[in-house]
Amino acid sequence: MTNFANRIYSHNTIGVVPKWFKGTVCKTVIHQFESGRRLHIHIATALQPTRVFAVVFLFLLAACGDGRKPAASPSPKDLPRWSSTEYVEWNGPNDRASQPIALIIDRTDGPLDQMCGDVDVTSFLNDRFHPIFIHSRVMPSIDSALILISPNGETLGGPLAPHNASALIQLGNQLMRKERLPIKPWPCDNLKQFFEETHPVLKACVTTK
Repeated sequence: MTNFANRIYSHNTIGVVPKWFKGTVCKTVIHQFESGRRLHIHIATALQPTRVFAVVFLFLLAACGDGRKPAASPSPKDLPRWSSTEYVEWNGPNDRASQPIALIIDRTDGPLDQMCGDVDVTSFLNDRFHPIFIHSRVMPSIDSALILISPNGETLGGPLAPHNASALIQLGNQLMRKERLPIKPWPCDNLKQFFEETHPVLKACVTTK
């Protein structure tokens, strides 16, 4: 028996609980040892080049995604894909509009078409509007313009000629805030070959004086 045990059991008093001597408890020592190893990380180890590279790579992966391009939006079922913009969800004459129509009249890869390719404009058109693209050769009297039309067939603004992507978004925001936009008569030209008389685009074209 160890000296420590002899000291405990050396009392002859029967029925008395032996008193433990003050000292460092083994469990406390073990706990302090484990805590110290866990909390004191060596800086040189943490900053090893391979670990730094891994952290930076994971950060960039989370920020930029997997690098895959989103799928391009399909072409309108009943209109040619005149626009060079891949991700705007262009609608055709048979697609029912539940949001204001953004009628883009421009040539392929023209100034307005390029503005629609801006990431913010693309999201804005897809989320807030019912975008339709008509080539300017169908409407030769209008070279490049944006016309905003209600689902009921009322011209809300246009023809408009925003000079950049920010200006285009600003016009859309003004419409959302129900601010009055400039309205001028615009010709129907050859739109009747694509739209029925009851379509909002054709109704707006005919009624705008």
